[in-house]
Amino acid sequence: MFTPINKNFSKKFGNNRWSSYSIKLQRDVHLSSNLEYDNWLSVECNPFIINFCEQPFEIKQVIDEKIYTSIPDMWILYADGTEEIREVKYERDIKEIRVQRQIKTQQIYCKDKGIIHRVITDKDIRSNQNLLSNYKTIVMILKNHSSYDLGIHDSLINLINTKSISIEQIAIKLSIPVNKLFPNVAFLLFNGTISADLNRNFFGKRLEVYKND
Repeated sequence: MFTPINKNFSKKFGNNRWSSYSIKLQRDVHLSSNLEYDNWLSVECNPFIINFCEQPFEIKQVIDEKIYTSIPDMWILYADGTEEIREVKYERDIKEIRVQRQIKTQQIYCKDKGIIHRVITDKDIRSNQNLLSNYKTIVMILKNHSSYDLGIHDSLINLINTKSISIEQIAIKLSIPVNKLFPNVAFLLFNGTISADLNRNFFGKRLEVYKND
């Protein structure tokens, strides 16, 4: 729906810039900081988010008879049709006047358009390091395996039901090496076909998965 407006990434302000391939969008995404990268991981791995765009457009608003501009960090579209404009900031920067004006500019725009506006900080994004680590693992596995093993797909799905079963147990039942299952399981978690307690347990052979109702 949108195309990033900062096409010349080499001239984009920001520290620790990232370029990473989005499996969800089937294109490279460009991120301006480590924090934006971590935020992208949470968006990329959220099966309820079907589309997004980093730095999607420029907003102009008149505030106190002055024109202010702002480029949101991300536009997000959820499966239920809900749209969100997200600004990613470090907690320490929130009270800066420049940042407050930036946020207010976006909030006015979102209110006029009926779009959700959300400011998300490092405390939100990095509150669960276990979950963030799992997102990184899932993305890494999927990038290294362009397609999962279609030959075991049906057997894998049939073994997983609403009752939890570990990846190791599945491998034993299918008589295949456990690491051969990782791409399939990662993809099924990525698209929301199955779930696991990624908040507390690391992605690995002991991870228990279950099928969503």
